[in-house]
Amino acid sequence: QAVGRTVAWRYNVEAVRRAFEQANTLGAQRFLFASTYSVYGYAEKGHPVREDSPLHPQSLYAETKVAAEEFLLGQTDAPAAPVIFRLATLYGLSPRTRFDLIINQFVLEAFTRRKLLIYQRGYSRSFVHIRDAVEGLLLGLTAPEEKVRGQVFNLGTEQGNLTKDQIVALILQRIPETVVEYKDLTFGGDMRDVTAAFDKIQRVLGFKARRDVVGGIREVHRALKEGWFKNPWDERYRNAQFIVQ
Repeated sequence: QAVGRTVAWRYNVEAVRRAFEQANTLGAQRFLFASTYSVYGYAEKGHPVREDSPLHPQSLYAETKVAAEEFLLGQTDAPAAPVIFRLATLYGLSPRTRFDLIINQFVLEAFTRRKLLIYQRGYSRSFVHIRDAVEGLLLGLTAPEEKVRGQVFNLGTEQGNLTKDQIVALILQRIPETVVEYKDLTFGGDMRDVTAAFDKIQRVLGFKARRDVVGGIREVHRALKEGWFKNPWDERYRNAQFIVQ
């Protein structure tokens, strides 16, 4: 565990510092940081979290993101303008599709095993399609500097604020033969029950998500059916566990 913490800190904090320093050395005008809405940990009184909400990181991964954010927010006078995006949980196809993220993972398990084991069915999270996330990041590159320098943006859409139960219901519409088993057990790790508000990125950058979870489930299911992935369980489709745990 100590080794995992050291390595995660090196990858997620020290590497950000070095990359930022190098960006300034090379004359970059802007530095975008892909953080995560998991830095919030949980929503106080159940309200969607906003950019100024307290941070309660519940995992090592979230802790490292908070530390990297704090560093960048202390560099707002640097030549390269730091901009922080707290991404909702991603889903959908990409050059390296992630099957360790909830929606993609559920589709994979439903398709290959015809079974889903769901913990904390009523827990809510925020989701955004990978292509919408990329479009949001591009807005951070092209917007006038005075709008983004030293700013934090939640990146996602209110339509992506869903409970695990709601996600399961959408998957069952696509793969109805799936057997669902619920176990509301609490265990160690990141047990987020939190959704985010996204009005700031809509107002300041004009961001609008163009994909939805139904379409994301459909495209991942189709890719699996058509054999796009030789072995979707391969580790290349998952991030290092010592980083995400």
